[in-house]
Amino acid sequence: MDFQNFCNLIQELQTRPQQDLEQQYFNFRNANPVDFATFLIEVIKANTELSQFAAILLRRDVEKNGTSASLYKTQNPHLLIVELLPLLLVNQHLLEIITNHIQFILQKSLPFPEFAPFFEALIAQNPAIAAKLTAQILQIPTSLTSKLNINFLEISFAFALSEDAETASNGMLCVANACFMDFEIAQNVIFELIQRFAVEISKIHNSYLYIDQMIKNLCRIFECRKDVLDAVYPQLFDLINSVFSASNREIKLRMLRLGSKIVQIHLPPQFYEILTAFLLGIVIPAAGAYEEHQIAEWLEVGNLEFQADDLIGAAQKTVEFCSFKYANQVVNSALKTSFLARKTPSDDLGCLMSLNYAAEGFVDVISASDLKFYVDQVCCISGASEHPRVLYAVANVCGQLANDFGGQISTFSDQLLISLFANSENRILHVRSHFVAAILNVTIEMAPQELLAYAPALARVVRANWPENDFYAKSNALSLLCALIEVQSEAEIGALLAEIVPQILALFDEIFGQISQNQQMSKSQLDLVQRVTECLGFAIQYFPAQFTHIENQILSAFQRIFTYAYQFELVELLQQSSKSIMKGFKSEQLEILISENVRIFAEIALKSAIRFRKDVSGEGDLCVDSALVDMQLIVIAMVTEMVRTAPLEFVVHFDQLAAICEEIHSANCVISVDRLGLMVELLGVCSSQVERYSSCQLLQGGNELIQANSQLIQAKTLHFEFTKKTLEKITSDLDVSACDCKHYDIEMTAFACGHLARFGELCFQGPEIANSVFQLIEYLAERLPKQLEGELRDFTPETSPQIVKSLQNSYFRSFENLENLTFHSLNENQSFFCDFSVKLLRFDALSAKTQPLVNFGLAILRDLAQNGAFQGVENEATDITIGLLKLEIAPKTALRVLGVLRILGGAQRSDLERLGDRLGGEVARVVGELIQSVWGQ
Repeated sequence: MDFQNFCNLIQELQTRPQQDLEQQYFNFRNANPVDFATFLIEVIKANTELSQFAAILLRRDVEKNGTSASLYKTQNPHLLIVELLPLLLVNQHLLEIITNHIQFILQKSLPFPEFAPFFEALIAQNPAIAAKLTAQILQIPTSLTSKLNINFLEISFAFALSEDAETASNGMLCVANACFMDFEIAQNVIFELIQRFAVEISKIHNSYLYIDQMIKNLCRIFECRKDVLDAVYPQLFDLINSVFSASNREIKLRMLRLGSKIVQIHLPPQFYEILTAFLLGIVIPAAGAYEEHQIAEWLEVGNLEFQADDLIGAAQKTVEFCSFKYANQVVNSALKTSFLARKTPSDDLGCLMSLNYAAEGFVDVISASDLKFYVDQVCCISGASEHPRVLYAVANVCGQLANDFGGQISTFSDQLLISLFANSENRILHVRSHFVAAILNVTIEMAPQELLAYAPALARVVRANWPENDFYAKSNALSLLCALIEVQSEAEIGALLAEIVPQILALFDEIFGQISQNQQMSKSQLDLVQRVTECLGFAIQYFPAQFTHIENQILSAFQRIFTYAYQFELVELLQQSSKSIMKGFKSEQLEILISENVRIFAEIALKSAIRFRKDVSGEGDLCVDSALVDMQLIVIAMVTEMVRTAPLEFVVHFDQLAAICEEIHSANCVISVDRLGLMVELLGVCSSQVERYSSCQLLQGGNELIQANSQLIQAKTLHFEFTKKTLEKITSDLDVSACDCKHYDIEMTAFACGHLARFGELCFQGPEIANSVFQLIEYLAERLPKQLEGELRDFTPETSPQIVKSLQNSYFRSFENLENLTFHSLNENQSFFCDFSVKLLRFDALSAKTQPLVNFGLAILRDLAQNGAFQGVENEATDITIGLLKLEIAPKTALRVLGVLRILGGAQRSDLERLGDRLGGEVARVVGELIQSVWGQ
């Protein structure tokens, strides 16, 4: 390829990169590296539009291949670089190429006489580019750059102090690189920079680029050189304080950020006083540093929050960080000092918003008396201030304290609610609605009896805020109404519900009337619809008789929401609407409900939750559609509730809807503990309804008896077939999920065992189902101890006491359920009962290695032995039981084992004697009695 063809190739590659062109390019580079490098340099030297792209290509080659790059395969690469030096002024893509070559030359100890005059001229002509080059050179080891006989440190400092913003910015990068040298150099450089910055700040107050770059690079230095930071800590905060007090809002913001970042990087205890002064003098006041014109703007747009990049937002975030790390050491005392010193609305606001952001960090750190102090201060401000932003902050703080401190705040509930109720009818809507939200947060932790005392006041708040033409106000009112529904009687709340529920239904129509068929609701509309759905669901659940005359209208509204949520994959709303549908659903409405939803159920079932997603490079990977998985779970839950609520009416639809659930369960390769749990629950409901059918059969007569018998036979057949298939799938899924689900897997197993035990007796009415159940039980019995041992490797009582306790409880709950289930089989299947009991005994023996609660299992095994569970397998059972005695078990456990051995017999005298000698005490006495009863003296 000649030079012209090469130029044409890279020109075309620049305008339309394609695989065939790239292949041509790389083929030429690999086959003719010398021509490749020479041609690129010729294009660069031509200084045309293509030169920049050619420099990029050459740089990529050098960066990727280093000294194996095509440039270093030419006869004289150094000469080619020297020819490129003057072009650096017009083509900055050459920077990395030149820097790389300098390092190559220095490593080879070759002379580079051309560099010094070039560098001197570059500083004079374009100091910003010279500073960039210096920053790159300073990344080369000092042992090499010293060979150039140029004092790059002094030059870097000159760049950093330049009047030109770009040069100064690049100079700070030089300084940052220079500070990775020895401590003394770094300390001197930072000292001098701080002094320079303090003196010159007034001259560069509009040069935010310089300040931002300085902060960025200072922090980069300090992150790696905390020793340097310790040396300049006082001087840094002196600089921040002096600049902050004399500057405009933009500079103040940057100084606050600098102080915040320094504290986040490193704060030795000897500098806690500096942080205290920083909080008192800058941060807490800045958290309330509003400007008067902002109040009107906030009220106009209904947004009283602050943006994170604003001075106030930055101050709040600083308090938040500091409260998590230094709550007791610094923040608590500083904030209390600020509260006691407040004089103006701005002071009030600064204290309140600082407390709002410090609250979470204060939990379990500050004392009860400190919490009381803050509650007193907040309530005092609430009663004395009329400032809208301050009152808004009061509401925020009350809600935050209630959220973060939970039960601890209940001591002060009366005091807080008096203040909140007083402002819940404030003339400014945005203030009022946030006080209602705070009331919600405070009352949510209350016991029903406590909440009942405030019911009249809460009802007044609901009535005052529901009529507002504001979605947020209505949402809060509805949440309060939900709380009232849970604690008041129908007589107490009936009038309020009769007043509001028709308005709620009208609101549904209004919202849906505002959107077209394919249009999504706004966030505020969605929030309101969610609250409305929840509230109506509570109302019809607790007081169904009050809504008999409009129950179909309510169900229709829920169904409309459910369909809409499915259309736009709004999983949270779909979940809420499905729950509300099921709360108000009656058996006579089953036909309507199924006809409305069977299409949606089927569509959800047929979709695969595994998707192939491409990334920006065109490559891709498999991923899980979590929204679809959640929707599939909702379908199974709804079908389960339909079976539970309308068992007889459901029989004619069982085949269709069970098939949908089976489709979701069988075709879905996503391992989901929730899905397994729901399917097991569905099995439990189906089987319990079979029992209900049997009861119905005894109560009916005549034609009704014939019809009931027919339904019973059909239901049993359907349920048993469905149960058998699903049990097989659950066994398979549990096996696959063993590697993935970890802690939750054993919880799932316990859940499955519980449901199996609950309807185990019914399973023996159908041999095929019994075999499937037994297969799963055997699998679980062998797997559970292994599961537990694996789990307890990751969790110990010392590090994770709650998790370990949960595992133990689940483990023994599973064990108890499995053993109880064997009692059901005693009369039906003696051989299985005995065989399985031995497995349970082995299961119990394994558990003794990790479980101090093995006594519980042994007590049940003793009962099994007394009921003849080990007939024909006494020898094996005895061997396993004696094996327990050889483990390091507690005396109480040993007594349990002996109790089983008394019944089984077959123990060796020598084994028992060794046990008595080892454990002594009560065990030795019982062993002696056992030996005497079997062998005599």
